[in-house]
Amino acid sequence: MNGELNFYKNKLKDKGVKLTPQRAAIIRHLLQTKLPITAERLFQNMAVKFPNVTKKTINTNLALLKDVSVVREIKEDAGQSRYEIITRQLYRYGISCIRCGITLDFSSKEEEMFAKCADMFAGFTPLNLSLTIEGLCADCEQHKVI
Repeated sequence: MNGELNFYKNKLKDKGVKLTPQRAAIIRHLLQTKLPITAERLFQNMAVKFPNVTKKTINTNLALLKDVSVVREIKEDAGQSRYEIITRQLYRYGISCIRCGITLDFSSKEEEMFAKCADMFAGFTPLNLSLTIEGLCADCEQHKVI
């Protein structure tokens, strides 16, 4: 984890931004979190180690980290935002039920899925690919709920 943290520390330094203990903690948490997280949930998790941290501090740091391309904001249809660390490979795949909201993330299979799309990217270097397929999960389909 220290190697990854140093990568982001250098990235911040290149942008003239200091890696504060709070920013380091946010980056560490986002590196450990597999799914995007809301600012509220991040605040709750951070408050344990940093009891003096405020929601404003979390939001300000997330905005700054977003501006320097360390964090990506994912806006959901309901207007809520989730945040995730920007890793070197920026591919996301998932499916989502439009009724109950269940989401399955298949990003861990990125190489396999990217290989299937390789012909589309001939002569092109993609930097970000996000694919979400929306539909009805088996339970909602079975109950004919729309």
